[in-house]
Amino acid sequence: SPECPLSENYTLTLKNLQSEFIDKEVFFYSIFPGTFYPKPQIIEFLKKYGLPESSVFYDPAYRLRDYCGATTTPEVFIIDQLGQIQYQGAIDNWAITLGKQRQVVSEHYLRDALIELLDDKKVSIPKTRAVGCIIE
Repeated sequence: SPECPLSENYTLTLKNLQSEFIDKEVFFYSIFPGTFYPKPQIIEFLKKYGLPESSVFYDPAYRLRDYCGATTTPEVFIIDQLGQIQYQGAIDNWAITLGKQRQVVSEHYLRDALIELLDDKKVSIPKTRAVGCIIE
């Protein structure tokens, strides 16, 4: 969501993860479900945070959102080559609730799941609760 403070705050974390895994055939995409936000507002959000428009999926009919079961933004999913969801949930444990964050991140759920999958291991924590704004 271009209006969710947590989505805004997590753009740097996601960009850093993307840089870390760029050589490992891991691709990051932003999904904008529905038609609540007009494309010019989304493009402005992408420019503001230095995110490439080429990595955006517009999901006006909520098909991808429904497939993944997404309810919150930001909420991340690792989807393998067969279309199976290997991880769903929070990026890390920084956000405790809306408006309340930890001083130090101690759990890196998304990063850890990616490392496990790249090491041909099963994801040890396949699902966490994402904290954020409700998808409109």
